[in-house]
Amino acid sequence: MDAVADPALAAWLTEVRAAPAIPPSLAQIRRLRAPRPREAGPGLSEVRGIEIPARENPIGERRGGGTRAGTGSITDHVPLRARLYRSGPDALPLTVFVHGGGFVFGGLESHDRLCRRLALLAGTAVLAVDYRLAPEHPAPAAVDDVMRALEWVASRPKELGQLLPGTGLAGDSAGGLIAYLAACGLAGTPACLMCCFWPTRMPISV
Repeated sequence: MDAVADPALAAWLTEVRAAPAIPPSLAQIRRLRAPRPREAGPGLSEVRGIEIPARENPIGERRGGGTRAGTGSITDHVPLRARLYRSGPDALPLTVFVHGGGFVFGGLESHDRLCRRLALLAGTAVLAVDYRLAPEHPAPAAVDDVMRALEWVASRPKELGQLLPGTGLAGDSAGGLIAYLAACGLAGTPACLMCCFWPTRMPISV
């Protein structure tokens, strides 16, 4: 560590590692989630909130009739918040975006600027998913929410406007892992066959 870090950083790391591990409280986590001012992103022709409908059937009803642990919760019957970004009214490809934040932080506001830039620079409509966060909602809640969003997108609902065939799936940091796991969970289904998974390292300045 001393060979790669400056002395002040090395001393701080040593002090942190020597201190007793105290898990943060839920109140501390919620304080850290407080919105922070940030420079606005580029303007688009359309940015609006969308509600992804609740499931009619529990998510556990998957291939072979199996049920995964933690699925089929009552939150499957609650609409899921999302935000749509479009740079114009013409038919566009669609990218479902899953935000990062260590599974605990982040949301529609924290990644609004990134989604605006992605929609503008990549020429794609973007649907940002406001999945459930830990620790209030342990895994696989976030993955289940993104799976629900992809299943809904596969039906090509009119709320999304004119779209070209296929759907991109992207995410940054923890969102990249959630997106990957959601794609794996839908493997072999019509929703997955419509998707193309994007690497988590996107060449877009945020």
